[in-house]
Amino acid sequence: LNIGLNAGVVAAAGGSATCAAYDWLGAPPAEVARKWDLVLAADLVYAFAAVAPFADSLAALLAGVDGALAPRAIYAHNPRADELDAEMHRSLEARGLRAKSLFPTAMAAEVPNMGEADVAGVGHIGPEALRRVVLLEIFASAAPTSAAP
Repeated sequence: LNIGLNAGVVAAAGGSATCAAYDWLGAPPAEVARKWDLVLAADLVYAFAAVAPFADSLAALLAGVDGALAPRAIYAHNPRADELDAEMHRSLEARGLRAKSLFPTAMAAEVPNMGEADVAGVGHIGPEALRRVVLLEIFASAAPTSAAP
């Protein structure tokens, strides 16, 4: 929906955008398995079972092609548990990826005195949930730290 709503603005800036969905447990389909400049993702790691498929998918999508600079991902992450977040970071590192916070802490701490009236909800997602979101930049860092599980 957002891609369609913003198609004119993106095209006017000389860009393009597309969206594709696929089962992480399989190989990316042809429309996904190509070179990307930027990958956008949101709220994909919500259980331990999602960690490895998420990291595998990003590693495949963020691999450089023919010596080209590898793309980056911007991931809007909703932290649910410290252990889950630590496992996500370990899994990314094991695949040669690094996740860096675009802001040092979650939104609530970034904007002092931010109240309910200052942040509108989005659909059924309320302001409190939106304030917990952490934006991560994920990119290839170097060789994987160990064999991916």
